[in-house]
Amino acid sequence: MKKIPKIYVLVGYGDESETFIRSRKLWSDYIKNHDINFYFNVLTPSLASDLVLEVGDELRVGCGELHTDSIDKSSYSKNYTWNKSERFKFIHRRVMTFQYLLNKEPEPFWVLNTTVTSAISIKRIKKIIENYDCSNFFGGAPIFKDIPFGNDFFVMLSGAGHLLSSDVLRLVVDRSQSMQWDCLDDVWTSLILFDIPRVPLKRYDFTYEKSYSEIDVKNISEKIDRAFQEGHYHFRVKSPLNNGIKREDLDPLILKQIFDAIKRSEENESFDMNKLLSFHSGLRSLNEEGKLLSIAREN
Repeated sequence: MKKIPKIYVLVGYGDESETFIRSRKLWSDYIKNHDINFYFNVLTPSLASDLVLEVGDELRVGCGELHTDSIDKSSYSKNYTWNKSERFKFIHRRVMTFQYLLNKEPEPFWVLNTTVTSAISIKRIKKIIENYDCSNFFGGAPIFKDIPFGNDFFVMLSGAGHLLSSDVLRLVVDRSQSMQWDCLDDVWTSLILFDIPRVPLKRYDFTYEKSYSEIDVKNISEKIDRAFQEGHYHFRVKSPLNNGIKREDLDPLILKQIFDAIKRSEENESFDMNKLLSFHSGLRSLNEEGKLLSIAREN
């Protein structure tokens, strides 16, 4: 019988937003029913920047001596946009976390890296992982970025849902000093891994553009159920900051509906692997292995 490598689920979390605090409670309630290595991956100013500690369900990465921009400048706590020092810290968190796990685990393993405002079916992601070797794997939701003066596109993978094999984590750590840390961590990771083919994975982006007082829970539940029937397993929730919407009110409510649906589906799950593994790549074709190169071209 094929041995399934360990899976580490890392949920990026910060104390900047009430949205995170409310969403964290939903993750904690869901994950307690699963036998999996799970951590909220947090930055800890009280720890030195060369330290990583496991404390309960947290993997704490020290950032004590790292520079922090003034709160008067753009910051996530003010407008959900990372400022320069925040971007640096989150790349620091990623590199230190990967190094910590590599030191801890002698055997190959998987890392699923996502955000606290995502909801993922652990049962389905385990089933998907069974179909791949734990080697040279860099998967997630692809984003095609224009490259100036040509018809090519740079293929980055969104940080909400990175799935990586441990040998690719090693590449990230080994190459971490080869490029400046002045960009978002998912962009940075995709650039660092420029020579690793991308495995496109499904993600359902849930954007709900009504105010809290106009929420139609029945409509939300119907959308979620349809997405499950289509083989989705990763839902990212990010409400727009307009029409009087407050993410701390709306996102956790939607996440609760998603986690409730995941729990219902996992009670008596029958898998349609064709749906779970299917991905529509539009005009950009996949290679014979079902992967995308970092530079893609329209057909």
